[in-house]
Amino acid sequence: MISLLLLIIFFIIVLNWRRIFPLIMMYFINRLIKKMGEQQNQQSTQTPPKNKSKTTESLGEYIDYEEID
Repeated sequence: MISLLLLIIFFIIVLNWRRIFPLIMMYFINRLIKKMGEQQNQQSTQTPPKNKSKTTESLGEYIDYEEID
């Protein structure tokens, strides 16, 4: 009795696969998008903005190679 019920459910799923599959895929894609958005929000709040300030002292000395003999 249980095997017959499982067999009927299986055939219903197989026959309606074209209608069910896009819904399943949309569910998983929406879930993935939501997780990626949450992860992006966590990363943006955790990392503080970096201040990059270059000074001429950190660059070193300039050498013009054309004038050296």
